[in-house]
Amino acid sequence: MNAAIIHGQDGLGGVADRFPLPDDKAFERRTEHASQALVTLARKHAGAVTLVALGPLTNLAVAARLDPDFFSNFKQIVIMGGTCDGIGNVTASGEFNFVCDPEATRVVLTEASDKIQLVPYETCIRHSVDWTWYSSWLAMDTPKSRMVRDICGDVSRRMRDVLKLPGFYSCDLLAMATVLNPAVVLKTEMYPAWLELHGTSTRGTLIVDKRPGLKGNKPSILFVLQLDTDALKEMYTRMLR
Repeated sequence: MNAAIIHGQDGLGGVADRFPLPDDKAFERRTEHASQALVTLARKHAGAVTLVALGPLTNLAVAARLDPDFFSNFKQIVIMGGTCDGIGNVTASGEFNFVCDPEATRVVLTEASDKIQLVPYETCIRHSVDWTWYSSWLAMDTPKSRMVRDICGDVSRRMRDVLKLPGFYSCDLLAMATVLNPAVVLKTEMYPAWLELHGTSTRGTLIVDKRPGLKGNKPSILFVLQLDTDALKEMYTRMLR
């Protein structure tokens, strides 16, 4: 399973070659595994780091097995993934990041529940921007706006022309916005939640228990449910100037 239909084969909408790095040393290459690097950084900066997870949670689960104190070393763990109302994208009820590695997701949600702020898929689609605003946003004619226009070209056309959505949304952009500017978060709720590992149609589905007074014994997770759309648009605009 991969996200090429959304992000392209190169992860940048298939246009990475249009934006070459200035030189081969722009990014330092390391041989250390990502999970071990996470363990090292979390230990070095214990209590100070907010971890933002925008993809499948495999590396986090592995890191937790390398270091039993891994999750406790973070200030906060913000995750884009899962669903709150059972509206999926790769299955009827499952969101891509969680469906990719259900076992890893269960490890993270179970062992790090008190650190997690979860931005579910439904919150992302509820906070789309209409196509008129989206077009004007990308018409700013700056190097950044041209880059985002090219990267998002295929996925925005799919959203508009194939899926017939009323506007554009970027789940990762929304999740990161809640970290960079916590004031955009208007409503959160704590719900017991766990990841389903079995079932022909439900493997990878996040089960959220919203029954009043009947919370059971599952760990509760903080769900982000409502955001300030005007504040988000202001952030998006500043981002592309």
